[in-house]
Amino acid sequence: MKIKKLRLKGWTGIKRGLGLDEITIDFSNISGLVAFDGQNGIGKSSVLENLGPYNRLASRSGALYQHVFLRDSERELIFDYQGSEYKTLLKIDSQSGKSEGFIWQDGKSLVNGKITEYSKMVTNLLGSPELFYSSVFCSQNAKKLSDLTTGELKSLLSEFLNLDKLAGYEVASKEKILSVTGELGGIDKQLLILNNKLAGFEDIKTKLTAATADLDAQELTIKQLKGKRTEYQESLDRLKDKKSKQEVLIAQKANIDAKIKELEDTLAREQKDSDAELNALRDSYKSLQSQIKGNEELLSKADEINAAAEKEKAIQDDIDSLTETIELFNKAVTQWESEKAAGATELNIVENSIKDIERDIKTLSNKYELHEFEGAIVNARKQISILEKRDQACQSSTCSFITASLTAKEALPGLEASLKEKEKEINLRLLEMNELLEKNKSRLPALTENISRINKLIARDSEAATLRRKELAEDRRDIMKVKDLSAKKTDLEVAKAQYESVTRQMEENIVKGKELKVKWENRKSDLDGSIKDAQASLAEIKIDNDIPVRIATMSSVISDIEKSLSETETSLNTIRANIMKYEADLSARAEVEKDIETANKEKARLQQDISDWTYLRNACGKNGLQAMEIDGAAPIITSFANDLLTQAFGPLFTVKFRTINEEGKECLDIIVISDDGEEVNLENLSGGQKVWILMALRLAMTLLSKEKSGRNFETFYADELDGALDPDNALNFVNMYRSFMKAGGFKDGYFISHKPSCRSLADNILMFEAGKNPAWE
Repeated sequence: MKIKKLRLKGWTGIKRGLGLDEITIDFSNISGLVAFDGQNGIGKSSVLENLGPYNRLASRSGALYQHVFLRDSERELIFDYQGSEYKTLLKIDSQSGKSEGFIWQDGKSLVNGKITEYSKMVTNLLGSPELFYSSVFCSQNAKKLSDLTTGELKSLLSEFLNLDKLAGYEVASKEKILSVTGELGGIDKQLLILNNKLAGFEDIKTKLTAATADLDAQELTIKQLKGKRTEYQESLDRLKDKKSKQEVLIAQKANIDAKIKELEDTLAREQKDSDAELNALRDSYKSLQSQIKGNEELLSKADEINAAAEKEKAIQDDIDSLTETIELFNKAVTQWESEKAAGATELNIVENSIKDIERDIKTLSNKYELHEFEGAIVNARKQISILEKRDQACQSSTCSFITASLTAKEALPGLEASLKEKEKEINLRLLEMNELLEKNKSRLPALTENISRINKLIARDSEAATLRRKELAEDRRDIMKVKDLSAKKTDLEVAKAQYESVTRQMEENIVKGKELKVKWENRKSDLDGSIKDAQASLAEIKIDNDIPVRIATMSSVISDIEKSLSETETSLNTIRANIMKYEADLSARAEVEKDIETANKEKARLQQDISDWTYLRNACGKNGLQAMEIDGAAPIITSFANDLLTQAFGPLFTVKFRTINEEGKECLDIIVISDDGEEVNLENLSGGQKVWILMALRLAMTLLSKEKSGRNFETFYADELDGALDPDNALNFVNMYRSFMKAGGFKDGYFISHKPSCRSLADNILMFEAGKNPAWE
């Protein structure tokens, strides 16, 4: 962020120091290293701490309303950040403690008064206050790095390294595991229900086989009963014919001796009876004709009904085939999706590898490793320049300045040679890394083409499955159209049977009518002849008295056969209905088995999902990638710190972290290595030396935060951190600020120092005087 303007109204620190209710400072034309000058208590720290947009102060405890004295106190801060201009305004009531916060981006309002939304927006923009005040802002009483516990350092590094996304992945993975586990429980319940359903279908095939055998037996029984009925009916007809003839003979015998007139009466009466019987036969014939007409209407549709039944079977076969085909396409799509996911993972790995190599090339291109040699060379030349400036009359060889200058002059050629060798080594490593980068980039087209190919296959099989589903829907509509007509096939079989029976009855009716007619003609002829020769025929007439009994017995047998036929046909219809039910149950059982297979596949997929999400949760957890990132940060921090120390103070000290003590437990010790190789714990150094090293580490962590956290800070702040240093080292301390700004790409740096020699090194100085608005010198 680049500060452009600060306006403070009603702040206690400004009132006490400058005696003013309100001040305004224009930073828009100020850049580089900026020093605040003025006596103690004048308000310099109050201004410095208000150059951050957070609704808190870095080194002062308590809420903001405790640091203001007006009910309409305000802080207005304008700054540029990542290509946009931001204006923040805090309004604070010193009595009620209520605060309001407003933020504008390029003139557009982002927050409309709520202080919680204000804090959230600032955190989203610049990171948490802990990140800001632990990196780019160094306050007077900021917690020293050496005072942090191991856990506190890890928490700080977590935000510096932008590990929030890994923590987010871990939380998302846990939530996904819970979700998929719930789905898995649902599948288990579904499988339990399906298996219970399947248990009800265990003996369906046995029942169907038994019912089919029953059907064949009943059909054979009906055929045999019909054959017997025909046989007995023919015998009954013959007996009736004999009885009829015998009755004529009996009548003849009874009337031979009667009067001729009685025979004529009998002839007239029998004529009337014959006509009545013939009329009855005619009525019966008409009734049979009506039955035949109804059966013929159904039989006329026999081809249509049979075609419907065949069409229903064909459509059902097509439905089964389409269902199986759709399942195959769905399996293919699932397989392509799996291959696509694997390809995408490989592509992601290559792309991430390219990013890592490019980042390493960028880091190596900055040639931080040369800074140590360059700093040593600069210091050596500085020492040599002291030798060149000494008075010609001075011939001392024991003066520490002269001795140091001579030593530096002897060491300079070696340092320059080492610099060239190191630069050559870095260039060779850059060449190797560029070759590896091109190798990875060459893999990208093939991986991208493979994913494109799989996408086409997925689209092809998905489209084919969709077409089959449309055909399946059409088949289901078609089968509903023929079901009703196909269902009449059973009625058709009954109609066929009835048609044959009624046709036979009609034929029998015609035969009987003809027989009656012939019989009457014969009867009439017989009566006429009998009157004449009855006496001659009496001796020849023979009467069989058992015929009526035999007719009654035969009629009873036929009645029993008819009853058996009716009962057997009813049983046959029941068996056919059972067979249809068993066949439907078999189809239902197949559907249940298919559903169980589908559910088991889904269960296996969900179990694999849980395994994959568990792996991701563990990988992104605190003991996974987060721990690896944090462990890898320590060498980077010490490398930055050593570069800064070398450039500011020469090769006097280097520093490293020790995170595991002799007992194998985690610790946080800062180890300082002197130029003779001796290792000393930071706590055993003098106050001034501690200041050098802790500040170098603090600035190094800021460089790490800028590189890793995604926050592009361009300004840093330091409040009276050089108090424990002697004048010479205080100057080097300020020079370290410049090295830090160059290494981190910082455009501005604001610092407070009471040493005139340090302030004189600044590019700009902001002067604080009582009763005046702070002004630029």
